[in-house]
Amino acid sequence: MGHRPGVLSVVFIPLGTDQPLNRTPIVSRTLVGVNVAVFALVWIVAVLRPEAQLDGAQSAVGEIVGMFSLSWKPSEPWRLVTYAFMHGGFWHLLGNMFFLYAFGATLENRIGRWGFAALYFAGIVVSGGVQILVEKGSVIGASGAVAAITGCFLVLFPLVNIRVLLVFFLITVFEISALWLLGFVILKDLVFQGFGVSDSVARMAHLAGYGLGIGVGLVLLGTGLVRRQTFDLLALMERAKRKQEIRSAVGGVTPTQAIARAVIQQDRAGAKKTEQQDSARLDAVMAALANSRLELSQALSTRDVDQVPRKYDALLKAGDDLGINAKDAEPRQRRAVILGRDAQFELGNIMVKAGRHDLAATAYKDFLFSHERDPQAGEVRLMLALVLGRYLHRKVDARAELERIDLSRVDAEHREVVQQLKAELA
Repeated sequence: MGHRPGVLSVVFIPLGTDQPLNRTPIVSRTLVGVNVAVFALVWIVAVLRPEAQLDGAQSAVGEIVGMFSLSWKPSEPWRLVTYAFMHGGFWHLLGNMFFLYAFGATLENRIGRWGFAALYFAGIVVSGGVQILVEKGSVIGASGAVAAITGCFLVLFPLVNIRVLLVFFLITVFEISALWLLGFVILKDLVFQGFGVSDSVARMAHLAGYGLGIGVGLVLLGTGLVRRQTFDLLALMERAKRKQEIRSAVGGVTPTQAIARAVIQQDRAGAKKTEQQDSARLDAVMAALANSRLELSQALSTRDVDQVPRKYDALLKAGDDLGINAKDAEPRQRRAVILGRDAQFELGNIMVKAGRHDLAATAYKDFLFSHERDPQAGEVRLMLALVLGRYLHRKVDARAELERIDLSRVDAEHREVVQQLKAELA
């Protein structure tokens, strides 16, 4: 993933993500340190060799690296691992290490140190194995393992912003989502491999690594080994699928249009309206809901504690203006101001962090309205009771919510909190 830049090359180097880390990325830092140390050691040994005085240090480095590079030699199985710690030059090392740490630190924080280490070394073996099976020649570099890391990152964090250093005539730093950045990198390797571009880059190793990482990421999410989030790749795919199903069911209109038409149908039941009035009402509903939901989703994707409360306020106001926040509103109308499962839960949590406890209570209530039988309903109801009791001073309502919690469906830690809160509110 790192190459020596030419005179007019476009060089982009990922510097990190906008995701906070809950733990020190020990494995990522160790792997970077080991790769750098091995690179330095190879050069030191090469310079000290007598033949370096005759043929030059670069030639001696090539001989040492060749002893550990990956090639088809069944009698030397260690090469299937050692090749990944050999690099052909400074730029090769630099590029791989920046990619490794920029994406690795965040991924390690999500899947754990042992899981991250296992994925990295699996990436080494799988990418190297595929490369030597498909193409002849020796292989060096951590690119395949790094590709596995970035592939898994793409599945778990597709919309996370990446800080990128761009060098092209001028030097600048900008942010771009992982989906666009990694999508471009993967597409470039696919195109170059497809057209047989010969530039001494082991692109099959890259593609094998991406495939492994993406597959592992999907398995981790699909099996629940890693907790789902609002904006992981599976969530985006499910959301797109639901939108398509709704479009098909209502004749090709968008989900927001379908919600709006449901509201209009309720209006028609109570009064006769002209087609022109219905059209105007439909446009107003579509504009209010579409704009408010879109802006809230965008703010929520960045976890902006300042923007999210304002956007949620605007969505609820749009609902009030349309009469779908009333207690007697039908469920399909009420859901027009409720986000998806993970997004609604995250919304409540952000409202608590922002100190908007009234909005937090509304968000948690709406989660329970749509997902009363959800496995996480007990935890959400506990959060609702805590907000009502401690911050909104509605102790009667808080006690009522605590009584509705099925203690058999919450873990021991949450059961203890329930009992503490009951005693506090008594």
